[in-house]
Amino acid sequence: MVDTIGWWRNYKLIDTAKFITLKLQQSLSQCPPEPHAFVLTIRVDMIFDEENRRSVEEHMGLFGENIWEHTIVVFTNGESLEGKSIKQHTESEGEALKWVLEKCGNRYCVYDNGNSEDNQVTKLLGEIENVIKINRGGYFKLDDKYLLEVEKRARLVKEKANGRLKRRMEKREQLKEEAKIQSLPEIRMLLVGWISSRKTSAKNTILNREESVTRRTMAAEIQTGEVAGQKVSVVDTPSWWKYFPAHYTPGWVKTELQKSLSLGSKAPHVILIAVPADTTFLEEQRKITEDNMKMFGDHVWRHTIVLFTCGDRLRDMSIEEHIECEGEPLQWLIEKCGNRYHIFDNVNRGDGSQVTELLERIREMIAGNSSYTDTQNTEVRETSGEPEGLGVEMGMLLDKEWNAMDKIMEEKIKQLWTQLLGKGNQSMDAVVKFKENESSENQTNEKPPESPNTSAPGEGTSKSEAGDKTYLSEEDQHHLLRQTSEVHSELMEKIKETLNREFSRREIFYMERASGIIQEMSTSHEAGDKQHLSGEDLHHLSRQTTEMHSDLQEKIKETLNREFSRRKTVFMERASGIFQMSTSHDMTSEPDEQEFQQARKKVCRWLLSSSGFGSEVEDEDIRYLE
Repeated sequence: MVDTIGWWRNYKLIDTAKFITLKLQQSLSQCPPEPHAFVLTIRVDMIFDEENRRSVEEHMGLFGENIWEHTIVVFTNGESLEGKSIKQHTESEGEALKWVLEKCGNRYCVYDNGNSEDNQVTKLLGEIENVIKINRGGYFKLDDKYLLEVEKRARLVKEKANGRLKRRMEKREQLKEEAKIQSLPEIRMLLVGWISSRKTSAKNTILNREESVTRRTMAAEIQTGEVAGQKVSVVDTPSWWKYFPAHYTPGWVKTELQKSLSLGSKAPHVILIAVPADTTFLEEQRKITEDNMKMFGDHVWRHTIVLFTCGDRLRDMSIEEHIECEGEPLQWLIEKCGNRYHIFDNVNRGDGSQVTELLERIREMIAGNSSYTDTQNTEVRETSGEPEGLGVEMGMLLDKEWNAMDKIMEEKIKQLWTQLLGKGNQSMDAVVKFKENESSENQTNEKPPESPNTSAPGEGTSKSEAGDKTYLSEEDQHHLLRQTSEVHSELMEKIKETLNREFSRREIFYMERASGIIQEMSTSHEAGDKQHLSGEDLHHLSRQTTEMHSDLQEKIKETLNREFSRRKTVFMERASGIFQMSTSHDMTSEPDEQEFQQARKKVCRWLLSSSGFGSEVEDEDIRYLE
C-alpha cells in the first residue's frame, strides 16, 4: 500500500501546490508494475458539497478518466454515524457525494476508528478483489509516455533545485565572515503576508512561545524576546487578501502596515513575507504581493526574505524543489528578494535550529545592507490602480463577513465548552446542537454598505439632461439589454469564483484557531481546579481534560463545518445583492449607448485587474477583452 500526500478537501487543483501534484503522479511508480486499486478516503463527519466533489474530480483527474474503474471509497470516522447507516448518510448528503459513488461503481466501505476488528480490513480486501475481477485481473495502466514525462519533470526540478541551492550557498559564504564580526544589540523583524499565511504561528516559533492562534491579527503588534543570546523583536501585522487585487486591501490594514514600520524604537532590519508552502503561488499572487509591497517603497526588496511556512507538508522534498516546481511567479519573488528564503516547520519546532538559522540569514543580509530606515522613507505609498465602487463594496463586505464569522466561531466554541463542563462526564452525544437563529445571526441580516455609485441610470437626472442622450431603436435596446445581462453574468461568476477561492482556505484556518481557543480555555480551567486538588485527583483531572479536549475537537469540526457552509451561502447571496445594486439598470427607461459602453469598460477593467494580469490596465487590454 502506498500512502500518498493529500490535498486540502475544498481546494481546486489550481490552488494545490505543484509539488503535491508531482508527488501524486510519482506515487504510481512506487507500486510496480502498477496498482490494482485506488482507495479514496472521505470523512463521514464532514459535509461533502459540490466544492469538495469538484476538488476530488480534478485531483483524481491527474491519473486519467479510467481511474474511476479502479477506485473504492473508504468512509473514515464511521463512529460519528451514531447508528445511522452509510446509505442513509449518503442519501442525506446530496448529489455531490452520490456522483462520486456512482463514478466508483458504488464500491465503498466504512471504517470506524474505534473498531480494531479485522472485518473492516476483510471487507476492503473483498472490494479490491471485485475491482480486479471487473478489470479482468488487470492493473491500472497509464501510458508509458505519461510516466516518462513525470520522471523527466521530476529530474529537471531536482537539477534546477540543486543549482539554486548552490548559488545561494556561494552568496552566503561571501557574507558569512562579515556577518560574524557584526555586533547587533537587537534584530528587528516585520512579518507580512496574506490571510492564513501562518504569520502569527511563525512569530510564536521565532520567540519560542506556545501562544495559541485564536483570532485574526487586527493591529500591528510588537513582541520581544531572546533567542540564542540575541535580543529579537518581531512585529506581527494584519494581512491582505490572497486573491483580491491590492487596491481592495482594506484601508485599516494599510494604516496598520504604515504603523508597523515605526513600531518600537527603530524600523525593522528585515521584512519577512510569509508564504505557505502547501499552496500554489500563481501569477495573480505575484502581482497582488508586488502591489501590496509597493507601499513600503522601491528599496524594500533589499531588506526582504521569503519565509515559507507549513514546511511539514513538504515531507521529503526540499524547499528548492518546491520553488522550482511552482514556476516563474514564485521564482520571481525569490529573485526579487536576492534569492533569500527560509522555511519553517510550524508544527514540529525541533531544537530551535530553524530559528537560529533564520537569524544567521538575517545577519548575512544586514551585512550587505544598512538598516531599512537608512535607505528608505517609511511613508506608505498608495498601490497602483484606483478602486472602483463595486470593488470597494465587495472588499468591505468580505472584510466585515470574515470578522463576523470570527466572532461566531469563538462564541460557538465557548458555548460548547461551557455546555460540556455542565454535562460533567456525560457523552458528547448529549451536547445540545446550536440553534441556527441566534443573536449573531443578525450579522447576516444587516443591509449591505451603501455604494456611492449604486443609483440606477437615469435616477437624479433631469429631463433636459435625459433629452440630450441619443436613444436606440427598440430592436437595438433589446440587443443592448441582452449584452448587458451577459456581461453582468460573466462578472458575477468571476466574483463568485474569487470569493470561493478566498473562502476555501477558511475552513483550515477555522480548525487551527478552534484548537487554539480550546487549549486556551482548557489551560485556564485546569489552573482554577488545581488549587484545590490532591496529586491523584490532579492526574485524574488531566486525563479527563485530555478526553474532553479530544471529544470537543471532533464536535467543533462538525459544528463549524456546517456553520461555515451555511454562512458562505449567505455571504454569496449578499455579494450577489450588492452586485445587482451596483450594476442594475432601470429597465423602464431607455438605455444609453454611451453609458453602456462606460459600464462595459468598467466590467472589463475589473475582470482584468482581478485575474492576475495586474491592476494597471490599459485601454488596449480592455479592447482585447471586448
